[in-house]
Amino acid sequence: ITAGTAEMNSKSFWANPYRALASQSEMIDFIVYDTEFTGVQTDHYAQVDVQLARADRPGDVFIVRSHMGYVLKPGDMVRGYDMRSLNFDEDAFRAYRGFEPPSVILERKTFADREKRNKFRQFKLKRLDVEQDDSVMRRTDILRAASDYISLPRGT
Repeated sequence: ITAGTAEMNSKSFWANPYRALASQSEMIDFIVYDTEFTGVQTDHYAQVDVQLARADRPGDVFIVRSHMGYVLKPGDMVRGYDMRSLNFDEDAFRAYRGFEPPSVILERKTFADREKRNKFRQFKLKRLDVEQDDSVMRRTDILRAASDYISLPRGT
């Protein structure tokens, strides 16, 4: 990990597409025990050695290198891939011949109050009285108004 970034334009990507080795559903939670800066820093990233363990197995400790030095502190929760327990499709992994993956790849920091952050709005939706002409609303207008009302997130 060099804390460097690279860009790939869409034309290059679609000319040479690649398959991901793992999906988001295969991510697991880890607990950060300690971080130690390695000295490589940029404006957005800082390279650190992170001591962590799986949340479901706290005794199994890993030391991995990560780019999230500015955001990780001891006690934080992170999501990542335990590469030892993933099953790879042989054809997909063949493209990475000679690459030795680390035991854990960290993806993102998570927060304990995730449910609280994802709550819907705290207010109730009120309806305005609409003055109608003598003509009756068309069926499509009624359906459109109902679908607009349903599509708005509801408060608790």
